[in-house]
Amino acid sequence: MRRPGVIAIVDDEEEVRLSTRNLLRSYGVQALVFESAEAFLAGADLACIEGLVTDFRMPGMSGADLIEAVRARGASFPVVLISAHEVGPRILARRDVAFLHKPVDPDDLMRRLGLLPPAP
Repeated sequence: MRRPGVIAIVDDEEEVRLSTRNLLRSYGVQALVFESAEAFLAGADLACIEGLVTDFRMPGMSGADLIEAVRARGASFPVVLISAHEVGPRILARRDVAFLHKPVDPDDLMRRLGLLPPAP
């Protein structure tokens, strides 16, 4: 388990962004919210980000495209991709991304970000 750091939340739904931010804060984690992948790439300092929670389906750049962009920029932090929809096998096969269905179990999200120890 690592020390909490700055986690970025990227989701086009404001309610999801704010509820995820509040959840992370309840665990003592600083969270930054972005309404789109493009806003995250334009406004986030990747050197300060220690984890990313992103929606899969968003207008414009998808969560999968965002993951490709941050990995291409050398970011190696944990990424959790969340969706209420099914995702393709290409996404599920990635070893550098955790996938969770909405609604997300809070403890599972924290474990996938490395902020809680694995479940017994």
